[in-house]
Amino acid sequence: MKFEAPKGQRIKRYGMGVTIMTGHWAWLYEEKRWADWVKEDCCGKSRSSHAPCRTIRAFRRMLKKNPQLPRGSIVWVNRYIGHNVIA
Repeated sequence: MKFEAPKGQRIKRYGMGVTIMTGHWAWLYEEKRWADWVKEDCCGKSRSSHAPCRTIRAFRRMLKKNPQLPRGSIVWVNRYIGHNVIA
């Protein structure tokens, strides 16, 4: 994981969510999982490009549970500018 903020100034909570910059990934709200919406039939399901995730601990847990996600393009978005985390 790469933090945008230097060590000692990192904010590990107040996250707005997780987004994936590459690929065709969507968060399915009813099933609470990531899905490749090109390969799977996601029509008629509520989906978003952002998944809810409030803390770094929850972000790490989500990465561990979803090994199929492309590394290097997953961003945990913090509500404060300059405190995002890229995995």
